[in-house]
Amino acid sequence: MSEKENQKPENQKKGTENQDLLEDSLGKTEEVLLQNRKKITNVLLGVVIVLAGYVFWKKGVHEPAQLEAKNQMWEGQYAFENDTSFALAADIFASIKEEYGSTNAGNGAALYKAISEMKLGNFEIALEDLDDFSAEGYFFPAIKSGLKGDCYSELGEVEDAISAYKKAAKKGNSEVLTPYYSKKAGILLEQNGNPSEAAELYSEVLDKYYYEGNNQYIQQRKEFLFLLNRANAAK
Repeated sequence: MSEKENQKPENQKKGTENQDLLEDSLGKTEEVLLQNRKKITNVLLGVVIVLAGYVFWKKGVHEPAQLEAKNQMWEGQYAFENDTSFALAADIFASIKEEYGSTNAGNGAALYKAISEMKLGNFEIALEDLDDFSAEGYFFPAIKSGLKGDCYSELGEVEDAISAYKKAAKKGNSEVLTPYYSKKAGILLEQNGNPSEAAELYSEVLDKYYYEGNNQYIQQRKEFLFLLNRANAAK
């Protein structure tokens, strides 16, 4: 038997080992993502709560309708922020949304209700509430799209989830929100047989935000380099 023939099975073996390693790596990343999804989502929702509280109260305290809704909002916020009852919070915010829908408080209630419904696992209802939420300012348009992506993902509507995450990444236009949603879109793309597009998203983040020499995001750069290498290997 020739030397070349002896080497062929070994090369095939290495290729198989590399594929197994890639699949194992992807599986572990998915597992970590699933394990930390609640924690990650809670952190983001905490930011939403703070932003919503600031924006909607600042804009709304001078409106009579807002003043009438204020006590109801405090009650709903207490139930929401202290995890006492997301069902109660959803009911309170639903009432505010219906009665004061044209005010800033009513708009804020739509967002709070959407998140409450997500906490309860009612993702289709949450999508309806998010559609009713008028997202303005720097962060809210991205967060709205991102939350819709989370809902679609939970419902198994992968294409809609990826589209929503990509919109959130574009609207976020920051070193925090854009990578966060690009990563979510990228992992879904990898899981559903499109590593090439995932690699493009990871590359964009590396080029624009986590580029070499940016010492502020060394760990984040390492993570996205790993994601990029993995996606490229799966092409």
